[in-house]
Amino acid sequence: MQKIFLPLLVFVGGAFAGPLLYWAMPQYDLFYYGLGPLIWPVQLIGSLMDSLRADNYVVLVGLNVLIYAIVGIGIVAAARNTRLLFFSGALLEAGVAILALWAVRFHIRDLLGHDGTMLIALLIALAFYGSLVFLVHLTVKRMQPSNQPT
Repeated sequence: MQKIFLPLLVFVGGAFAGPLLYWAMPQYDLFYYGLGPLIWPVQLIGSLMDSLRADNYVVLVGLNVLIYAIVGIGIVAAARNTRLLFFSGALLEAGVAILALWAVRFHIRDLLGHDGTMLIALLIALAFYGSLVFLVHLTVKRMQPSNQPT
């Protein structure tokens, strides 16, 4: 149980980066509007929260943790096999890139923009998710019993 729980906790810990960014950065910052939805994907359904009469951000954070847990289970399951982990990490990164393209309505020109803000936000989000996958990989490798005699 502990062999699965700790790496999953490492990945799910990343679910709180988006809400922390939301509370730390000014609401009018263009950079936040590029990066925020990429690392806090549940924020995109914030408009649906009005219809659910749940204007509480705790619900959004909880749903974000749930999404990170679901994705994290797949990453943790693949963490022992390096090729499988690389493949699952690449799928995660491709999903983030598709999310970024969807945010700009699949116009590459809008992704690049006149100042590159959205492209920089995409690169930061890719580095963020890549570091989460790498931390899970390190955690799983450290938890494996060593074959060296002591």
